[in-house]
Amino acid sequence: MTPRVALTLPALAASLLLTTTAQATELDYLSNNASSTGGWWSTAQTFTVDSAQTLLSYSFMGGAAPQNAYRFSIYDWTAGGAALYTATPTWVYGQNDIEGIDLRLQAGHTYAAEVDTVTFTSFGVQFGGDVYAGGSGYWSQDQAPNGNPAAFQNFSNLDTAFRAELASAVPEPASIGLLLAGVCLLVVAGRHRVRRDA
Repeated sequence: MTPRVALTLPALAASLLLTTTAQATELDYLSNNASSTGGWWSTAQTFTVDSAQTLLSYSFMGGAAPQNAYRFSIYDWTAGGAALYTATPTWVYGQNDIEGIDLRLQAGHTYAAEVDTVTFTSFGVQFGGDVYAGGSGYWSQDQAPNGNPAAFQNFSNLDTAFRAELASAVPEPASIGLLLAGVCLLVVAGRHRVRRDA
């Protein structure tokens, strides 16, 4: 085997190892919408991820409020700090979808999806009973809590009506097979070289 081929095979094996496909999962509790958080400036729903994932989109159910701009943010409540993602969409009575978030999340961390109504409190985010074990609903009278857990009241027996679309990178089975074939070729080539040199 020539040195050029010997160097190419490890490079091929490394590139195959990096070939992955996204496996999507959803936390879907949009039907948990029996009541509304009217009278509160802000709400947050916490959720926890068990493995490194990417948050693709987030949805929540909104009450019958004016179609004003509101602030949506994602905070890492495990690490603390500034918002990891912020958008200012227009309020929808019904399902509010925040698309294209594309935010990497760390395994074992708890995140808060915060909705600040900014200019209206008469109707808020819809919520229901405790249907999600990985987090809770939080309400705040602070007009700009900015992800500070101390600014919220924890309603551990309630969850907002929400859906989080997550994706984790999983190696493609075909890529794993090609990687193993490349490793086998490297072993055979190494044995051939040892026999030839002896």
